[in-house]
Amino acid sequence: MPRKPVIAAPIPLPPPVHGSNVMNHVVLTMLLKGDEWRVQHIPVQFSAVVATVGTFGLIKIIRHFMIVLSVVWKLARLRPEVTYLSPAVSGFAWIRDALLIVAARVFSRDVVVHIHGRGLSSHPSNDWIRWMRNRVFRGTHAVHLSEGLAQSIAQVTNWKSLSVLPNGIESVDAPNDPQRGSGRPIKILYLSNFIETKGVLDFVSVCKNLRDQGRRFEASIVGGNGPAIDVEFLQQRIKDDGLAECVFALGPRYGDDKLKVLKETD
Repeated sequence: MPRKPVIAAPIPLPPPVHGSNVMNHVVLTMLLKGDEWRVQHIPVQFSAVVATVGTFGLIKIIRHFMIVLSVVWKLARLRPEVTYLSPAVSGFAWIRDALLIVAARVFSRDVVVHIHGRGLSSHPSNDWIRWMRNRVFRGTHAVHLSEGLAQSIAQVTNWKSLSVLPNGIESVDAPNDPQRGSGRPIKILYLSNFIETKGVLDFVSVCKNLRDQGRRFEASIVGGNGPAIDVEFLQQRIKDDGLAECVFALGPRYGDDKLKVLKETD
């Protein structure tokens, strides 16, 4: 019986729950359903909670490079036909993941990089970073989220192929329309991790503007703690803005609990 080609997937999975980890889980689940290949997931967990994503420290650097060395050793032993990666595209995490891509190119016939963010489309002012990107990604297969994003990275390097795969998640029953009554305040929702660039503080500011305009509403803030913003921080911000009666920081919600929040939102 001929040997099935091996797909190695050194990718992080939830927890923590955030966009790229969730999509890694979706892709891995789909790959495992295939009969024409064998999938070898190589667990890597660079952060245990969302609050540590993007933080920097000596112990964290050492831990990350120990994980990288472990993955390189496993790839060297496995020698897969394909290695699937979902690398970061900026910061320290990019340097870490660049090492994984280089190792995958050495020990695999093909390398697929699934890009989840926009940072790769930017043009770094540093010539060394531009050169490094070109060399690291050269000859790999790239997957991006939309045609526009794919075109934005077309000139980064000489890709072996450049494909588009929009994000998707498992379908669930659509929540029922909330029962609106003439005397009931509108219910609005922020649903994402508590990271400033996600807009969580902007959401609180919008709520303050709505309150100042005399609007009747109830707002829920649902998500995991970020590196600088947690539930306690938001609760204090809400209190300082005089919104404690209409804005509620609930923290993370998963599964049915998250669907319940969505169902109750206008």
